[in-house]
Amino acid sequence: MASSTGNSLQPFVPGTNPSEAWGKWKKRFQMFYIATEIDKKSIPRQRAILLYNIGELALDIYSTFKIQETDASPTVPDILELFDGHFKPYKNTTYKRYQFFTTEQGENQNFDDYVTELKNKSMDCEFGELADSLVRDRIIIGIKDKALKERMLQDPDLSLAKAIDLGRATETSRQQVKNITREDVDLHSIKYKKQYKKNFKYPVGRKPNVSEEHPNAKVCQNCGSRHPYGKCFAYVVDLPAPPILGLAACKKLELILKVESLEQDHTRTKMDASPTKIIESYRDVFDEIGTLPGEHSVILRENAHPRIQLARRIPFALKKTS
Repeated sequence: MASSTGNSLQPFVPGTNPSEAWGKWKKRFQMFYIATEIDKKSIPRQRAILLYNIGELALDIYSTFKIQETDASPTVPDILELFDGHFKPYKNTTYKRYQFFTTEQGENQNFDDYVTELKNKSMDCEFGELADSLVRDRIIIGIKDKALKERMLQDPDLSLAKAIDLGRATETSRQQVKNITREDVDLHSIKYKKQYKKNFKYPVGRKPNVSEEHPNAKVCQNCGSRHPYGKCFAYVVDLPAPPILGLAACKKLELILKVESLEQDHTRTKMDASPTKIIESYRDVFDEIGTLPGEHSVILRENAHPRIQLARRIPFALKKTS
């Protein structure tokens, strides 16, 4: 049985919203009051425990009440009621309702946390009997899931309890589908690696890299780099399959390299492979390439910008008959 009546509570701090801060501190003290069985102690001792835990700021406010203390009064409920009256003017119901009606589900906020936030904010709005229906409406309007929003709007008899059950079930099932899909992808990736590992070929211009982070690891046959076992990011296979990566991605991954120099394999010595040198050495190959017979005059508009156009494809019907 709990018997400690020490200062186990944080002192009350009004902050920028004294009314809300007081309501939260009062709830914590009431739980502390029950847990430590303060009600079994004498009234003066109960009063002393409250004033000791409430902190210096609130103690100064208590002094302004000018209460004559006796063995029978004031009781703890009496003192709490005095503080309720003191902080009541700070409560702005209009602003509380504004906060409630503008609360939307956060990007990474799960459904249950969003419902809890709305319920807590509705407690200070004085909605009365409309509280449940307004919380339900705010859930429908504020949730991020458009499909779930549509399902809720389709039910003319939707209650707050049904809306919460539907939201929880949808969120849970969606997570389960993600887990199942992830497991299925992992299984397929393992089978894929075993089936096509023998067909691997290094990308053009790519050589095995030595990683300073994993110098003791073996060179990976999939990506050509060194990394921990099972951490490979690429598979290159010699199969008649559609490409997965585009040109931009291949360039960034250095799968395709622009080669501007040549080497002679039989001598293993480098040669001057500049475009001018190659053209001069093999002049007969480059003669009359890209030229048209006769002379032509081309007049461009002012401020014309050059543009490269793809050759127009021949329609299938014409290609077949030609």
